[in-house]
Amino acid sequence: MQYDIIDQKDFFHITLSGKPIKNEILQTKRMLLPLLNKKGVHVIIDLQDLQDFQAVDSLFLFGILNSIRKEISFLGGDLMLCSLDAEMLQYFQQNRLNKIFDICKDKESAEESEWRQHDG
Repeated sequence: MQYDIIDQKDFFHITLSGKPIKNEILQTKRMLLPLLNKKGVHVIIDLQDLQDFQAVDSLFLFGILNSIRKEISFLGGDLMLCSLDAEMLQYFQQNRLNKIFDICKDKESAEESEWRQHDG
């Protein structure tokens, strides 16, 4: 999987593309978490460019996203997902993952959304 990371003024915008591989969670932690170590960090993950989403890949993808979410949450930050295709959105809803992740329609609506307020 490839990660395109843009450090915006108030948040990071990360676009994921390609297909996840088996050890992707470890690679993600090594690469992304040092960038996201600021207390109260806000992150938008754009899933628009993921290729050929299938339920088999969803376990890897969920592991990656949940790992990032836990680290960001630990620091009092927020994570939003955007641009899920219909199949991926249906998977998230059927497995109640939409209760764990904030999901926005697209990048623009994610950028305009209110970030949750945490007490740190």
